[in-house]
Amino acid sequence: MRINKYLVFTIITLCSFFAKAQENKGRGIQLPTDNEFKEIFKIQSNYVQGGQKIYNLTSSVYGDANAPTFDLRDINGLTSVKDQGSCGSCWAFSAVATIESSNLLINKKYLDLSEQSLVNCVADSQGCEGGWYDHAYSWLLLNNKDVALEDEIPYKNSDLSCSLYEGNSNVKIANYNFLIGNPSIEEIKNALVRHGALAVALYSNNTQFSNYKGGVIKALNSAPDHAVTIVGWDDTQEAWLIKNSWGTAWGINGFGWVGYNTTGITAFSWVDVTRNDVIEESELEPKSDLDLVEIDFVHVLGSLQVHQELYVKIDDDLVKIFGMNKKEIKYHNKVYVSKGKHEFEIITKSIIKKDNKKSMIFGISLGKINVTEDVSYKLVYKSRVNESNVFKLSLEADDIKIGE
Repeated sequence: MRINKYLVFTIITLCSFFAKAQENKGRGIQLPTDNEFKEIFKIQSNYVQGGQKIYNLTSSVYGDANAPTFDLRDINGLTSVKDQGSCGSCWAFSAVATIESSNLLINKKYLDLSEQSLVNCVADSQGCEGGWYDHAYSWLLLNNKDVALEDEIPYKNSDLSCSLYEGNSNVKIANYNFLIGNPSIEEIKNALVRHGALAVALYSNNTQFSNYKGGVIKALNSAPDHAVTIVGWDDTQEAWLIKNSWGTAWGINGFGWVGYNTTGITAFSWVDVTRNDVIEESELEPKSDLDLVEIDFVHVLGSLQVHQELYVKIDDDLVKIFGMNKKEIKYHNKVYVSKGKHEFEIITKSIIKKDNKKSMIFGISLGKINVTEDVSYKLVYKSRVNESNVFKLSLEADDIKIGE
């Protein structure tokens, strides 16, 4: 069989091109100093204060942390692979990938968000010279603008000046945190099924990672130099499924497997976005069964509130979660139950903004209720619990009127 020399030359040239392109891919992790870690922890702690345990109680669960395998792609919890080019902006791509994943899981919206906006504006990072994804979360948390869409601030593979923008994505940060110390495999899995993709740092400057095409990367643990996202696991392979930001030519269409506790993998962070208002009539679930009664938990955002999420649990078998984001709107958050006595648990997670500082407050109400007909209650924050940012909630007769 005669070999086409031109074809061989073309293949070799293309392989050389792609290998060279891979060598030029950016990395860009800048590990925070001890003081910077303390400042990140302080920002998050001051924001959520004593309510983290209550916050965790209301987290949705999108998978089984005890399952032998898990893949966010199987539950429509992941956006497409992107390419950071030669810019050291992996930290921004990792942050955006987690935000996009959270938005898909919480709001069922597939959005392409802007890494360039973070490269341009996150002052605690150095743009294409490297940065840290928790700095991006902190900046977004304190900034009350939407996360920009890719079409609004497209990626340019370079540093540009920061400019203000009026975002149209309806994506804001509700909360973020990181797994402290050296978390167990079980802790990482639990975070993944509760929050979606996790930002993580690892050691990529090795041939196993750079030239990866399949199998499991088990490079020696060394100082991390690159940020990716964990998007699943496989206990049979004893490996995490990662999504990289070097385009689809790397790995298995941009994804790869990294062994548990190898390759310097560390610094696991999660983020949650705010829940959107109900926008589809079908989501309102009108009462169709005449034997059911309607309970309407009404609320109007207060002068300091920029967001509130309402978690309603009835008799352990009915859970509803509602988002509220607009001023001067009376929200009707309805659930339907059978007539009679019921146990209920109501938790609110509210973001307030005062003097350009944002923080969370929480409300909680537990008790029993006897309903025989449709009823409407307003939610009222009462006394603090142990001088914390957690308040007792009271259900009172609905007398809210708008525009009077």
